[in-house]
Amino acid sequence: MLKSVRDIGMAYGGTDRTDIDRLLSTFPSYVKVKNSPEDIQSIVVKIAVDSNYNFFLSDIETRNLKSDPYPVLYKSLYGNDKNLSSPTIALKSYEYKKDDKPDQILSAFGKYSQFIKNMNSQFLKNFSDFLDRNIDDISQQVSQKIKTFSNKSAVLTFIFDLNGNTLFPAKVKDILDAFVKTNQGESGGSATCCVCGRNVPISKKKLSDIEIFKFSTMEKLGFLPNMNPKNIDKILPICEGCYKDMQLGSKVILRNLDFPFYAKDKVWVIPKSLNGNLDVIKSTIDNLKKIESVNLEKDAIKRRSVFEMRILRNSKTFSDLTSIDFIFYRPNNAQRQIILNVQDMPPTWIKKISDKMDQVDSIYKKIVGEWYNFSLRNVYDLTVDKRAKKPNLKDFYVVVRNIFEERKIQSNLIISNAIKKIRSALYDPSENEDFKLYVYDAMATLEFFEILNKNERSVKMTSNLSGEEYEMDKKVDEFFNNNLDTGEKKGLFYLGVLVGRLVACQQNKMDKSKAPFYSQLKGLRMKGEDFKGLYSKVLNKMIEYSSNNNCYLNSKSVDIVKRLCAYYLNSSNEWKLNIDEANFIFASGMTLSFAEPLKISKGEENNGKIEEI
Repeated sequence: MLKSVRDIGMAYGGTDRTDIDRLLSTFPSYVKVKNSPEDIQSIVVKIAVDSNYNFFLSDIETRNLKSDPYPVLYKSLYGNDKNLSSPTIALKSYEYKKDDKPDQILSAFGKYSQFIKNMNSQFLKNFSDFLDRNIDDISQQVSQKIKTFSNKSAVLTFIFDLNGNTLFPAKVKDILDAFVKTNQGESGGSATCCVCGRNVPISKKKLSDIEIFKFSTMEKLGFLPNMNPKNIDKILPICEGCYKDMQLGSKVILRNLDFPFYAKDKVWVIPKSLNGNLDVIKSTIDNLKKIESVNLEKDAIKRRSVFEMRILRNSKTFSDLTSIDFIFYRPNNAQRQIILNVQDMPPTWIKKISDKMDQVDSIYKKIVGEWYNFSLRNVYDLTVDKRAKKPNLKDFYVVVRNIFEERKIQSNLIISNAIKKIRSALYDPSENEDFKLYVYDAMATLEFFEILNKNERSVKMTSNLSGEEYEMDKKVDEFFNNNLDTGEKKGLFYLGVLVGRLVACQQNKMDKSKAPFYSQLKGLRMKGEDFKGLYSKVLNKMIEYSSNNNCYLNSKSVDIVKRLCAYYLNSSNEWKLNIDEANFIFASGMTLSFAEPLKISKGEENNGKIEEI
């Protein structure tokens, strides 16, 4: 990752702003304007400066500032770095003191005043004296201004009226020179750089001072030789040139390659050149920047993350001469927790993932309806308890890893999560979701892995079925892509179909959301003998409701399903499925009891009171 970030920095180096850009930080998210993310809420202290470098406070005003930190030289603080060498600070939400003098402002600019006082510049020394005299007044006025902001957060900076020009800090030479000189730090002794491999002087800066490497823990005191902070360059020796390029590469990633994922997690998308040509890295990033911003409202309707819409759906933007790293992380205060690092993905595999998702989406639109959309959102809904205060995303990321690293999925992982959600939807009064949604999501996810990994399935047709039974059984196999590959699975599925028809009839007749027969299903924890016993119960109930002409429980197609169910249940002497998988297949039958190959026969049309899928 070190080399990848450096290469991105090298690809974008060479401009007049490069050295300064390496040192700057992106504005923190908490100061962004809610409805205009491209603008930043700011408070600007306007200062008039005469030809003798006398400073006068002109005004303190609020304005929107474009999110480029260059004009104001914004640099955030990291770890134990207590030195503020920037004339701009980000104001966080805080409790105001009774005297309305926020300590955050007093402390920060007090340090900055001491910093510039020691510079060999009359301009900076006079500016320091001005801050010392006026900081109390500035703090009071700023505290009143910030109270008018909705989130009480902003960027606080200066502008200078100098020689008839209004200048931000980056345009004031003395301030800019001091910023660059101080933030460049110092170099240590010569050693082999772990990034470029050259034997050169090594930078003494911390890797974690680079925004994208905030997660680094190797620089903690206990890891340093002799527990001496001055030995930081001996842990991970990086030369000054590589360090600067990594600083710039980090900024490019945070500006252009940082995408929202699910929950509060995000993804860095890092292209790498396969032939050492940095132009392919730059062209790939430039192509990604050209993609139109995702409309979040439409995105929510489609239930796909911004990462999926802008990366998976636009894999053609990646050059064949690149490989891609996906780094999934969780923002955590001042640090980032790396959740998953997928390395060296070829663009062809990214395209295949997208194409196969579209294929599954098309299949399940035919089964479920045009409203259904398949994406990683379905996997998230299936594997994460969204009601939890801190949702556990472990199983979700297992599935994500298996997708991107071309691994086979353990079907039990999907099924165990699905059956928990299904049970809750059926038997938990506080759950408002339809259990069928979880069945669709689980079946679609399993189908996706089968198609993605080219797993061919076949079913050996039994010769003991009649013509009608054989034809329906064959249609079911074709419709569900041979998912029901054993007699045991088929028996459970057809039993679920019968129960699904019965409960639909009960709901239609009694106008209840939860049909009475659900109480016979033992909370969907049934074993082999339970299923066989359930078959006779559902038949008896069907006879009881057979007089209801709206249910068509005496239809020819239902009669064929009864015979198929009896045949397969009785032919399964040894049950190999575990409880979760057996009950999931049964629930799949309930869900799909009106699917295409199981619809009532011609002449027994539905009058609309039982909705077919």
